[in-house]
Amino acid sequence: MNKAQIALELQQLENRLNNKEDKDEPKTEKDLLKEKWSVGLYAGIVNSQSSGNKKTLGNPIESKQNTGYGVKTNYKLNKKWAVSSGLKINELGQSVANVSYYNKQQNTLNTGITNDFFISSPNVEYISTNRDYVFSSDNSNQKIQSSGTSNLTGNISQQLQYLEMPLEVSYAILSTKKTAIMLNTGGFVGKLISNEIFLDGNSIGENLDVNNFVYGSKLSSTLQYEVLKQTRLFVEPGLNYYVNPLKTQSFNQFQWGLNFGVNFGF
Repeated sequence: MNKAQIALELQQLENRLNNKEDKDEPKTEKDLLKEKWSVGLYAGIVNSQSSGNKKTLGNPIESKQNTGYGVKTNYKLNKKWAVSSGLKINELGQSVANVSYYNKQQNTLNTGITNDFFISSPNVEYISTNRDYVFSSDNSNQKIQSSGTSNLTGNISQQLQYLEMPLEVSYAILSTKKTAIMLNTGGFVGKLISNEIFLDGNSIGENLDVNNFVYGSKLSSTLQYEVLKQTRLFVEPGLNYYVNPLKTQSFNQFQWGLNFGVNFGF
Protein backbone atom coordinates (compact mmCIF):
# COMPACT_ATOMS: atom_id res chain seq x y z
CA MET A 1 0.00 0.00 0.00
CA ASN A 2 1.56 3.32 -1.08
CA LYS A 3 1.44 6.64 0.73
CA ALA A 4 -1.32 8.01 -1.49
CA GLN A 5 -3.67 5.13 -0.65
CA ILE A 6 -2.95 5.48 3.10
CA ALA A 7 -3.64 9.21 2.97
CA LEU A 8 -6.90 8.60 1.08
CA GLU A 9 -8.12 6.03 3.63
CA LEU A 10 -7.24 8.32 6.53
CA GLN A 11 -9.17 11.14 4.89
CA GLN A 12 -12.22 8.90 4.36
CA LEU A 13 -12.10 7.77 8.02
CA GLU A 14 -11.91 11.39 9.20
CA ASN A 15 -14.91 12.29 7.02
CA ARG A 16 -16.95 9.42 8.46
CA LEU A 17 -16.13 10.49 12.04
CA ASN A 18 -17.06 14.08 11.24
CA ASN A 19 -20.39 12.99 9.75
CA LYS A 20 -21.19 10.94 12.88
CA GLU A 21 -20.44 13.93 15.12
CA ASP A 22 -22.70 16.10 13.00
CA LYS A 23 -25.59 13.68 13.43
CA ASP A 24 -25.29 13.68 17.21
CA GLU A 25 -24.81 17.41 17.73
CA PRO A 26 -27.62 19.39 19.36
CA LYS A 27 -30.31 20.77 17.09
CA THR A 28 -30.36 24.49 16.43
CA GLU A 29 -33.51 26.44 17.19
CA LYS A 30 -34.12 26.72 13.45
CA ASP A 31 -34.00 22.92 13.08
CA LEU A 32 -36.32 22.37 16.04
CA LEU A 33 -38.93 24.86 14.89
CA LYS A 34 -39.18 23.31 11.43
CA GLU A 35 -41.59 20.85 13.07
CA LYS A 36 -43.70 23.01 15.35
CA TRP A 37 -46.53 20.49 15.55
CA SER A 38 -46.52 16.80 16.37
CA VAL A 39 -49.17 14.14 17.07
CA GLY A 40 -48.54 11.15 19.32
CA LEU A 41 -50.36 7.85 19.87
CA TYR A 42 -49.62 5.92 23.05
CA ALA A 43 -50.73 3.13 25.39
CA GLY A 44 -49.45 1.75 28.66
CA ILE A 45 -50.01 0.25 32.07
CA VAL A 46 -51.01 2.16 35.21
CA ASN A 47 -50.98 1.19 38.86
CA SER A 48 -53.41 2.90 41.27
CA GLN A 49 -52.32 3.40 44.88
CA SER A 50 -53.34 5.35 47.98
CA SER A 51 -51.25 7.46 50.34
CA GLY A 52 -50.76 6.11 53.86
CA ASN A 53 -52.87 3.25 55.21
CA LYS A 54 -56.30 4.30 54.02
CA LYS A 55 -59.28 2.02 54.64
CA THR A 56 -62.76 1.59 53.25
CA LEU A 57 -65.47 -0.70 54.65
CA GLY A 58 -63.13 -1.41 57.57
CA ASN A 59 -60.32 -2.86 55.46
CA PRO A 60 -57.08 -1.55 53.90
CA ILE A 61 -57.23 -0.34 50.30
CA GLU A 62 -54.97 -2.31 47.95
CA SER A 63 -53.35 -1.20 44.71
CA LYS A 64 -54.75 -2.25 41.34
CA GLN A 65 -53.17 -2.43 37.88
CA ASN A 66 -55.08 -1.14 34.86
CA THR A 67 -54.41 0.18 31.34
CA GLY A 68 -54.65 3.48 29.52
CA TYR A 69 -54.30 4.79 25.96
CA GLY A 70 -54.73 8.04 24.10
CA VAL A 71 -53.67 10.63 21.54
CA LYS A 72 -51.98 13.98 22.14
CA THR A 73 -50.94 17.02 20.11
CA ASN A 74 -47.77 18.98 20.90
CA TYR A 75 -46.88 22.54 19.88
CA LYS A 76 -43.36 23.94 20.24
CA LEU A 77 -43.18 27.49 21.57
CA ASN A 78 -39.39 27.72 21.17
CA LYS A 79 -36.26 25.57 21.45
CA LYS A 80 -36.97 24.56 25.07
CA TRP A 81 -40.69 24.96 25.78
CA ALA A 82 -43.80 23.27 24.39
CA VAL A 83 -47.46 22.78 25.28
CA SER A 84 -49.62 19.72 24.63
CA SER A 85 -53.16 18.46 25.00
CA GLY A 86 -55.27 15.56 23.78
CA LEU A 87 -57.70 12.83 24.83
CA LYS A 88 -57.04 9.75 26.93
CA ILE A 89 -59.02 6.71 28.11
CA ASN A 90 -57.75 5.93 31.60
CA GLU A 91 -58.73 3.49 34.37
CA LEU A 92 -58.51 4.07 38.11
CA GLY A 93 -59.10 1.09 40.40
CA GLN A 94 -58.68 -0.47 43.80
CA SER A 95 -59.22 -3.76 45.64
CA VAL A 96 -60.48 -4.40 49.17
CA ALA A 97 -60.15 -7.88 50.72
CA ASN A 98 -62.24 -9.62 53.42
CA VAL A 99 -65.19 -7.23 53.34
CA SER A 100 -68.20 -8.15 55.49
CA TYR A 101 -71.50 -8.16 53.56
CA TYR A 102 -75.03 -9.57 53.52
CA ASN A 103 -76.85 -10.94 50.48
CA LYS A 104 -80.53 -10.15 51.04
CA GLN A 105 -81.76 -12.27 48.15
CA GLN A 106 -79.79 -15.34 49.25
CA ASN A 107 -80.95 -15.05 52.87
CA THR A 108 -84.55 -14.55 51.83
CA LEU A 109 -84.42 -17.75 49.76
CA ASN A 110 -82.67 -19.69 52.53
CA THR A 111 -84.63 -18.47 55.55
CA GLY A 112 -87.78 -16.96 54.07
CA ILE A 113 -87.37 -13.72 56.10
CA THR A 114 -86.13 -10.17 55.66
CA ASN A 115 -84.97 -7.82 58.36
CA ASP A 116 -85.57 -4.10 58.90
CA PHE A 117 -82.07 -3.86 60.43
CA PHE A 118 -80.68 -3.25 56.94
CA ILE A 119 -82.93 -0.23 56.42
CA SER A 120 -82.43 1.52 59.74
CA SER A 121 -78.90 0.67 60.94
CA PRO A 122 -76.17 3.30 60.37
CA ASN A 123 -73.50 0.58 60.53
CA VAL A 124 -74.29 -0.84 57.10
CA GLU A 125 -74.38 0.84 53.72
CA TYR A 126 -75.34 0.33 50.12
CA ILE A 127 -72.32 1.10 47.93
CA SER A 128 -73.66 -0.57 44.80
CA THR A 129 -76.69 -0.04 42.55
CA ASN A 130 -77.51 -3.70 43.25
CA ARG A 131 -79.66 -3.39 46.39
CA ASP A 132 -79.34 -7.10 47.21
CA TYR A 133 -75.90 -6.47 48.72
CA VAL A 134 -75.37 -4.60 51.99
CA PHE A 135 -71.86 -3.94 53.32
CA SER A 136 -70.60 -3.25 56.82
CA SER A 137 -69.15 0.24 57.23
CA ASP A 138 -66.78 -0.99 59.97
CA ASN A 139 -65.66 -4.57 59.46
CA SER A 140 -63.89 -4.79 62.83
CA ASN A 141 -66.44 -3.48 65.33
CA GLN A 142 -69.79 -3.26 63.58
CA LYS A 143 -70.31 -6.61 61.89
CA ILE A 144 -73.64 -7.07 60.25
CA GLN A 145 -75.85 -8.67 62.86
CA SER A 146 -79.48 -9.76 62.67
CA SER A 147 -81.33 -12.87 63.68
CA GLY A 148 -81.97 -15.44 60.98
CA THR A 149 -79.32 -14.06 58.58
CA SER A 150 -75.85 -15.21 57.60
CA ASN A 151 -72.88 -12.86 57.44
CA LEU A 152 -70.45 -13.37 54.52
CA THR A 153 -67.03 -12.04 53.58
CA GLY A 154 -65.67 -11.38 50.12
CA ASN A 155 -63.19 -9.42 48.02
CA ILE A 156 -64.25 -6.22 46.29
CA SER A 157 -62.69 -4.79 43.13
CA GLN A 158 -63.73 -1.34 41.91
CA GLN A 159 -62.90 0.07 38.50
CA LEU A 160 -63.57 3.59 37.21
CA GLN A 161 -62.88 4.52 33.59
CA TYR A 162 -62.55 8.14 32.44
CA LEU A 163 -62.30 10.08 29.22
CA GLU A 164 -59.61 12.60 30.19
CA MET A 165 -58.34 15.82 28.61
CA PRO A 166 -54.84 16.75 29.85
CA LEU A 167 -53.07 20.09 29.44
CA GLU A 168 -49.29 19.99 29.88
CA VAL A 169 -46.23 22.21 29.65
CA SER A 170 -42.95 20.56 28.60
CA TYR A 171 -39.31 21.61 29.00
CA ALA A 172 -36.57 19.99 26.90
CA ILE A 173 -33.50 19.22 28.99
CA LEU A 174 -31.79 17.51 26.03
CA SER A 175 -32.43 17.79 22.31
CA THR A 176 -30.25 16.39 19.50
CA LYS A 177 -31.08 15.45 15.93
CA LYS A 178 -32.07 11.95 17.04
CA THR A 179 -32.80 12.06 20.78
CA ALA A 180 -34.84 14.26 23.10
CA ILE A 181 -35.60 14.19 26.84
CA MET A 182 -38.43 16.33 28.25
CA LEU A 183 -39.93 17.04 31.65
CA ASN A 184 -43.73 17.52 31.63
CA THR A 185 -46.20 18.87 34.18
CA GLY A 186 -49.80 20.02 34.12
CA GLY A 187 -53.33 18.98 34.97
CA PHE A 188 -56.36 17.17 33.59
CA VAL A 189 -60.13 16.91 33.78
CA GLY A 190 -62.02 13.66 33.23
CA LYS A 191 -65.57 12.50 32.52
CA LEU A 192 -66.66 9.15 33.96
CA ILE A 193 -67.58 6.69 31.17
CA SER A 194 -67.56 3.36 33.04
CA ASN A 195 -68.15 2.43 36.69
CA GLU A 196 -68.18 -1.16 37.98
CA ILE A 197 -67.94 -3.01 41.29
CA PHE A 198 -67.00 -6.69 41.40
CA LEU A 199 -67.57 -8.98 44.38
CA ASP A 200 -65.42 -12.12 44.19
CA GLY A 201 -65.06 -11.54 40.45
CA ASN A 202 -68.80 -11.05 39.75
CA SER A 203 -70.23 -7.67 38.78
CA ILE A 204 -72.72 -6.26 41.30
CA GLY A 205 -73.49 -2.97 39.57
CA GLU A 206 -72.07 0.53 39.85
CA ASN A 207 -70.62 2.51 42.76
CA LEU A 208 -73.25 4.91 44.12
CA ASP A 209 -70.66 7.28 45.61
CA VAL A 210 -68.69 8.09 42.46
CA ASN A 211 -68.29 11.61 41.02
CA ASN A 212 -69.15 12.00 37.33
CA PHE A 213 -66.28 14.46 36.82
CA VAL A 214 -62.74 14.26 38.18
CA TYR A 215 -59.69 16.50 38.01
CA GLY A 216 -56.06 16.26 39.05
CA SER A 217 -52.39 16.95 38.32
CA LYS A 218 -49.70 15.23 36.21
CA LEU A 219 -45.92 14.89 36.31
CA SER A 220 -43.92 12.88 33.78
CA SER A 221 -40.77 12.65 31.68
CA THR A 222 -40.45 11.70 28.01
CA LEU A 223 -37.53 10.00 26.28
CA GLN A 224 -37.90 9.84 22.49
CA TYR A 225 -35.73 8.66 19.61
CA GLU A 226 -36.15 9.38 15.90
CA VAL A 227 -36.34 6.15 13.89
CA LEU A 228 -37.48 7.71 10.59
CA LYS A 229 -37.70 11.26 9.33
CA GLN A 230 -40.32 13.08 11.49
CA THR A 231 -41.21 9.77 13.20
CA ARG A 232 -40.12 9.09 16.78
CA LEU A 233 -40.66 6.33 19.31
CA PHE A 234 -41.01 7.37 22.94
CA VAL A 235 -41.35 6.01 26.47
CA GLU A 236 -43.01 8.09 29.20
CA PRO A 237 -43.03 7.23 32.93
CA GLY A 238 -45.29 9.45 35.02
CA LEU A 239 -47.47 10.10 38.06
CA ASN A 240 -51.12 11.25 38.19
CA TYR A 241 -52.98 12.53 41.23
CA TYR A 242 -56.81 12.36 41.32
CA VAL A 243 -58.46 14.91 43.63
CA ASN A 244 -62.02 13.63 43.95
CA PRO A 245 -62.81 10.18 42.49
CA LEU A 246 -65.51 9.45 45.14
CA LYS A 247 -67.72 11.75 47.21
CA THR A 248 -67.26 10.25 50.69
CA GLN A 249 -65.52 6.85 50.42
CA SER A 250 -61.74 6.47 50.37
CA PHE A 251 -60.27 5.52 47.00
CA ASN A 252 -56.84 5.17 45.39
CA GLN A 253 -55.79 8.66 44.26
CA PHE A 254 -52.19 8.19 43.10
CA GLN A 255 -51.46 6.50 39.80
CA TRP A 256 -48.05 5.45 38.48
CA GLY A 257 -47.91 4.89 34.73
CA LEU A 258 -45.56 3.79 31.95
CA ASN A 259 -46.60 4.69 28.40
CA PHE A 260 -45.09 3.65 25.07
CA GLY A 261 -45.91 5.44 21.85
CA VAL A 262 -45.03 6.92 18.47
CA ASN A 263 -44.81 10.61 17.58
CA PHE A 264 -45.28 12.15 14.10
CA GLY A 265 -43.93 15.66 13.43
CA PHE A 266 -45.13 18.11 10.79
